[in-house]
Amino acid sequence: MESGYTVSSELPPGFSPDYDSFLFNDPAHLKLQADEWLSLYLLRQTNRKIMAQVSFHLEGEKAMSPVRAPFGSFLFSNLLSPLILHDFVLACEGQLVRRGVRFVSVTEPPLYYRKSGELLQTILLNRQFHVSRAELSSGIRIDKTLFEEKIEAWEKRKLKLAREKGLTFRSIPLSELEDTYNFILRCRTQRGQTLSMTFEELKNTVNTFKKSFFLFGTFFQKELASASISIRVHPT
Repeated sequence: MESGYTVSSELPPGFSPDYDSFLFNDPAHLKLQADEWLSLYLLRQTNRKIMAQVSFHLEGEKAMSPVRAPFGSFLFSNLLSPLILHDFVLACEGQLVRRGVRFVSVTEPPLYYRKSGELLQTILLNRQFHVSRAELSSGIRIDKTLFEEKIEAWEKRKLKLAREKGLTFRSIPLSELEDTYNFILRCRTQRGQTLSMTFEELKNTVNTFKKSFFLFGTFFQKELASASISIRVHPT
């Protein structure tokens, strides 16, 4: 490891992260996933910054990041050089091996969630990690361009038709979380699908991160026609 950097499983007082975190990496969310975690930090002594971090839940010979969340993985500063990030990944591997770990599972966030995602993936592949499951993701950036200017022609036609039929879209208060959850569960059940969380699990998560959850619905008059439970996973 380059001079001025240290890797520690303990976070000394006075250090602050040099990166934006995701909700799923928050210590409170980690506790909702599992009780015990091994968190490793790359510390830069000169400016007292946390330059990178990762948290693993250990079960026997397996280390997982995350346990029960859409993604986990490494957090790191955009100012970190590829060599130092590689050395941090290598140091984390060493820490896991010394604890008897033989299998490591890391679920990455979608690439457009952070600017340097390709760098970390390249390092992991060079460290002999392999992709066990690749998933497609899609997103719409929120900027000054109107939503209707970003969607395909057939989507515009469907949106126009929905408005002509009298469908309206609005937010739903969190006090109606259970009704919204049950509506989505019924829709999933009709299609032979399930939900990844029970209502109690969802309620506990929402109560912990109330400012990060948002409910939305499409209504025909007063009847709910579709609904979503949205999570703000990043501050920007």
